[in-house]
Amino acid sequence: MPGIGVRSLPRDVFIYEGKGHSTLLGGLTLTTGITQADIYVMIEIFVAGLTEGYRIENDTGDRVPRDEEPLTKGNYHVVAESPIWRCDTRVLLRTISRDTGPRLEDFRRLVRARDGGCVVTKRANAAASAGLWLEFAVAHIFPLAYEGEWNRNNYGRWIKDPQGSSTGGLINSVQNGLVLSRSIQAQFDCLNFSINPDVSTYQYRPWNFSSLSLSNIFYKDGFKIVCFSPDSFRIAGTRLDPEWLAKPDRPPDELFRWHFRQAVLCNVRGIGEPTFEHDFPLEGPDPLEDIWAGPLAAERMEFELFSRFGAQMELSEGL
Repeated sequence: MPGIGVRSLPRDVFIYEGKGHSTLLGGLTLTTGITQADIYVMIEIFVAGLTEGYRIENDTGDRVPRDEEPLTKGNYHVVAESPIWRCDTRVLLRTISRDTGPRLEDFRRLVRARDGGCVVTKRANAAASAGLWLEFAVAHIFPLAYEGEWNRNNYGRWIKDPQGSSTGGLINSVQNGLVLSRSIQAQFDCLNFSINPDVSTYQYRPWNFSSLSLSNIFYKDGFKIVCFSPDSFRIAGTRLDPEWLAKPDRPPDELFRWHFRQAVLCNVRGIGEPTFEHDFPLEGPDPLEDIWAGPLAAERMEFELFSRFGAQMELSEGL
């Protein structure tokens, strides 16, 4: 059966409700660049019932300031005046993308032309002029496998540049893609790292989960790469290139924000979501029987089936 990873195993930061250790809300693996302000942002994503007066304390009862000082390993306590709980927002579980098909031809061409190489490691593709991209992959920020979810929530409203969508739908706009080194593509697809477009010291206001309202965001210099698992690529805490961010057809902040929120829910909430370390082969035995026999079979089957068929045909609006 395909391997299943447990995201909580390497954790060295633990988040509790109140001043004791009785109710574990979540936790994370501390990596380079995660600050005291970042833990506030993460808690506000996966903890519901918070009001403006809440605070975070360490084990000694000292209040943790919302600032850019590095977070340290240990226990943290969310102290609030009213009941709080983990939200139940759905995470769109993913495995490694293998999207192929005619709908993606323009998408890949346009994203490659815009990026020229990996936007995270900032490594250019020296063979781009020869049309060789063996060491690079074009990744969807919002996964093509969940196009029905994309349509139901009208996420296409975030797309301002429809290039690539004439035959593939707005989910295949150039603005929903990134070129990544193949060595880190799987980490991005599986939400092991993400890009936070916002500065984490914004003034707190409760988040509107239903509308993804941006009214509570005050930021000026975000786009920090946050790793939720041990970082062997030395990308944690780095930021995207300002020149790339100035391109008019780069992905909108809302898509980065959506991906970051998914990564927090997947990695920090509770014990985290499982990771499926099986790289489905292009040839050989079909893995569907293994999927049905394993955990979260329905979610995994949804991803696998739409990965196989979604790149070949355009889904109807509102599906």
